[in-house]
Amino acid sequence: MRQTRRFLLAVSLAAAITLSGCSLFGDSASDVTEKETAEKVIQNTEADTASGQDNTETESPDSWETQPVTETEKLQETNAPVQADSAREQAQHILLGMTLEEKVGQMFLVTPEMIDMYTDGSVISCNDSITENIQKYHLGGIVLFEGNILNRTQTAEMIAEFQSASDTGLFIGVDEEGGIVSRIGRNPEMDCTWFPNMREIGDTNDTSKAYEAGDTIGREIRELGFNLDFAPVADVATNPENTVIGDRAFSSDPQVAAAMVAQEIYGLHNNNVASSIKHFPGHGDTSTDSHTGFSATDQDLEGLRSTEFVPFKAGIGAGTDMVMVSHIAAPAVTGNNDPASLSFEMITGLLRDELGYDGVVITDSLQMGAITEYYTASEAVLASLNAGADIFLMPAYLGESYNAVLNAVQDGSIPESRIDESVMRILQVKINRNILS
Repeated sequence: MRQTRRFLLAVSLAAAITLSGCSLFGDSASDVTEKETAEKVIQNTEADTASGQDNTETESPDSWETQPVTETEKLQETNAPVQADSAREQAQHILLGMTLEEKVGQMFLVTPEMIDMYTDGSVISCNDSITENIQKYHLGGIVLFEGNILNRTQTAEMIAEFQSASDTGLFIGVDEEGGIVSRIGRNPEMDCTWFPNMREIGDTNDTSKAYEAGDTIGREIRELGFNLDFAPVADVATNPENTVIGDRAFSSDPQVAAAMVAQEIYGLHNNNVASSIKHFPGHGDTSTDSHTGFSATDQDLEGLRSTEFVPFKAGIGAGTDMVMVSHIAAPAVTGNNDPASLSFEMITGLLRDELGYDGVVITDSLQMGAITEYYTASEAVLASLNAGADIFLMPAYLGESYNAVLNAVQDGSIPESRIDESVMRILQVKINRNILS
């Protein structure tokens, strides 16, 4: 595959990055070119929401002019990706040339530490071990955290080296939400914009601020070589006791959150950065943290439909590239305590069939306590695969997880056609976002 299908990747980023800094916060929304209107995104979500929702306007920061969110809010989509039919045809052609091992590898997105046998601590450069394992496992992507990101030159060079090791182009992902979850913006050495928590933007009721955040973040991280942002947060902050989401969410009002989510997606896409809305089916109502252990929502299905699903429907309507599924349980919906990330009813029954989403489904980190306390690495990835997920984010043990999927296909437990479904979705996103060329 390396000889027949090696794609040109961003290996020369570092030289360009050292000459340009990230833009300062405050780019005028009037500088954004308006492409097309998508009124139906909000109208459709409102039509499915129970009446009586509290839409009280919240006071916004004095420095921002507010505009009310109305049911005719106009959402702008920019920089349309490759035509769907064209991307599908290209993906099909690529898929036909892939081995089973290569296809399985596309379904894994890991940290560099998971594939580095040499470094003690955070990886800050590519080395032979990382290069070897990117190729050995045919990885689909890498996610970076604060410890990996020191300065602009180091980050750009490292990402370019990761990409040069891959035959198919890597997702290079990061959590750059703004506020407390800003792996890049909080580091002054990166000379990038640090936006406030999204709740502060949501409180303005001015959707152009959400677009501006997405557009600025997208432009700045793409300059460094990132092509995937695990954002925006599509949760609805309905539980005051919730500390894991809290002000990371745009609003406690699902309609406001929906409008903001759609606009931030458009801003990211304007810079060819893939979006991943999170944390389906909605983590804003929980009172416990799935990072540390079992977490559940008390919502029944009607409650999810009228509240939690509203921003996700808007995000899907806006063309999000991925939906990240959380590890929270919803016993009033599924009748059990299975995490959503491992639940066929949640992923296939609700996200895909009811909400009509046919894009990439990625799990939240499979190293979180809600998973590791109850499942082995191989059990988690196989359950997630059977539930309908396409990408496994940070499984506890890469080798064990990769081999579990590979062996399940080879022994007939899982049909190869199931792997093909996921890889087709993954490849189409990579084509649309110019990760493959």
